[in-house]
Amino acid sequence: MKAVIIGATGVVGKELVKLLLQSKKYEQVNIIVRNKLSIVHPRLVQHRITMNDIHELPGHIFEQAQVFCALGTTIKKAKTKEKFREVDFDYVLEFAKLAKSYGLESFTLVSAMGANKKSMFFYSRVKGEIEEALLALQLPKLYVVRPSLILGERQEKRFGEQLAAAWSKRFSFLFNGIFKKYAPVQAKHIAESMYKLAVLANQPYLLIQSDQIEHWAKRKIT
Repeated sequence: MKAVIIGATGVVGKELVKLLLQSKKYEQVNIIVRNKLSIVHPRLVQHRITMNDIHELPGHIFEQAQVFCALGTTIKKAKTKEKFREVDFDYVLEFAKLAKSYGLESFTLVSAMGANKKSMFFYSRVKGEIEEALLALQLPKLYVVRPSLILGERQEKRFGEQLAAAWSKRFSFLFNGIFKKYAPVQAKHIAESMYKLAVLANQPYLLIQSDQIEHWAKRKIT
């Protein structure tokens, strides 16, 4: 199989790259990046390109490929709502359209808990809108993963997330029962669930909520 990853330099994307290279199921793992990763592997192909030039990518990498999208930013990093929407909606949709035009096998997206096109919160609204737009594309297979707070090693330090992560570890006993879905999720588990979904799932569409991520991460591949 072939894989294509966009957002490979992010906290989930890096874990996904490592996981897919460890798997013997992929003859080639293509990543689309602005700056190349330091990883060197015989099955890794790095395409250094900006989103403005995405249509210059060789179409064959998408043919019958399992496509993974871990692309995303924050409003703080993007500076404006317009820039945030450009990354989390426009870029993701354009990437999916391109992959579909060349005959992808499946598309797996990292979204966010609370994604809803009618949300009063801009972040959640954009996440809900991209999910709906991808559904409207009628991709062969679409798998959406909605994690809560993501734990993992990031390039940039986010004080709010560090504080929330420390708090959640100290009071982990609170995330039981109906509150389990709010528990923070390790980036590695999100990557594992995306990989297992792409390999194991047969349904044309699946929406995986945060408290279901670990279940998929633990699934066995024979």
